[in-house]
Amino acid sequence: MSALPPPRRPVALALMVVAPVLWSLAGVVTRHVQRTEPFEQVFWRSLFAFGFVFLVLLFQRKHPWSSIRAAGLPGLVSGLMWAIMFTAFLFALSLTTTANTLVVMSVSPLLTAVFAMLFLRDPVPLRTWIAAGAAAVGIAWMFGSSLDTHFLGMAIAFLIPLAAAINVVVLRAAAAKLDLVPAVMLGGALSCLIALPFALP
Repeated sequence: MSALPPPRRPVALALMVVAPVLWSLAGVVTRHVQRTEPFEQVFWRSLFAFGFVFLVLLFQRKHPWSSIRAAGLPGLVSGLMWAIMFTAFLFALSLTTTANTLVVMSVSPLLTAVFAMLFLRDPVPLRTWIAAGAAAVGIAWMFGSSLDTHFLGMAIAFLIPLAAAINVVVLRAAAAKLDLVPAVMLGGALSCLIALPFALP
């Protein structure tokens, strides 16, 4: 992987810090929503995500639907994986603790490394295997006592790193030439449509 140009490196580092902070805050905020079912939360969250990204694309003078068509099959797969992540995140939070959800999500880099080895023939260093083993032991130890009562929530939470890993591998296979912004918009639209029948009225 080539290094980022110097002007973009601070922005990338800032985003790497902001993104996990926002993911963590999403769990806390969702916990304070007491009168809304998960499907309703998925619908409104996805609708606003779709609308915001749609406006961003228009502001950038890009036609949203043309951008999605230009992405082709890899863009469609990426959008579907975003839809799974959007939906599974809120359902996992409704069925298990925020900590459980975020810890399960943290296996995403390890799953990505394994999938990249299987499908892209990327080599996996020994240190990655050691980290994977340590993470598996740690998760088993943390969840061993609560697995019976939180199994469904953690199983749904596992869909998030699974979809994220598939997303990254698909993008790598497409030589990373895809514009991710339309894929996120498509994910919001798909998630919104999936939740709509169950969120009514």
